[in-house]
Amino acid sequence: MYEDHSIMKIMHGANGDCQAVYKSGVKMVNLYDTAIAHAVIEYQNFGRSLSGNRVGFNNICELYGVSENPMKQHIHGYVWVNKENVFLQPKNMPLPEDIILYSACDVEPLLDLQQITTSLIEPDFQALLKDLCEDILIRQIDPELHKIRM
Repeated sequence: MYEDHSIMKIMHGANGDCQAVYKSGVKMVNLYDTAIAHAVIEYQNFGRSLSGNRVGFNNICELYGVSENPMKQHIHGYVWVNKENVFLQPKNMPLPEDIILYSACDVEPLLDLQQITTSLIEPDFQALLKDLCEDILIRQIDPELHKIRM
């Protein structure tokens, strides 16, 4: 699925996720990052910088009127990943239920965010969004090509 060009992968702040996927041997393609989409909208509408101004997941949900992840009030950031040693657990060991629920609450609004942000990006800025999302993937696969592109 990740390597299928016909399936768009919608993520928010995908740098770390793309790196983890690539380290597992998968070369992801066709990414749409809602954080980058928001940065393009801010650039398009207000001339704000494209780098360093990434919006948090619940903040972008609030900005665009999409349901937020209610578990973020109780579990801050990725503290649970380290606390639960999620990446060190044997592959056959099931994830704790609260982590599955937290993750599902992060995934559920993504399609709505993608549709909303896409509708707000003018045609002249669509190529910029595509290039910036592609750059996240290239950075993992070929850091030298990433430097040349930038």
